[in-house]
Amino acid sequence: MVILNGPANTYKTSLYSIFLLQKKFVRIVTYSSWNAHTASKPEFDVNTLQRGTFVYQFLNILLPESFSSFFVTRSQIHCYHTGSVDLLHSQFYGTSLGQFSVTYRGPVIWSSLSASLRSHSSALGFKRVLKQVLLMAYRSI
Repeated sequence: MVILNGPANTYKTSLYSIFLLQKKFVRIVTYSSWNAHTASKPEFDVNTLQRGTFVYQFLNILLPESFSSFFVTRSQIHCYHTGSVDLLHSQFYGTSLGQFSVTYRGPVIWSSLSASLRSHSSALGFKRVLKQVLLMAYRSI
């Protein structure tokens, strides 16, 4: 089962003090100087990976029936053809709590993925490639 609520399910600024302590701990454990560069841990990307995998499983009908109404495709909203007809419709939420939910963030994450990644044939392959895409940002550090 995919866990959708994690420590990254909040504003990045709320986790900044934890982030600084984590970097300090890495420097202490590695006996680095106080101003040494430490690569950041991708805790926000773990949440993105979980939500992206959840949406993939939803669209490929790999989830239990109780999740069948979580998302709506844009083709179910209107009948005219647009370039984004195969994407998911983002629901509007006026509160921060609603904007952290999987029903809001899921379509946003799904829309940000490339078409080749979205059309991957297996769930395991999709997760592997998505993980590689998310980790690419940390290789340049």
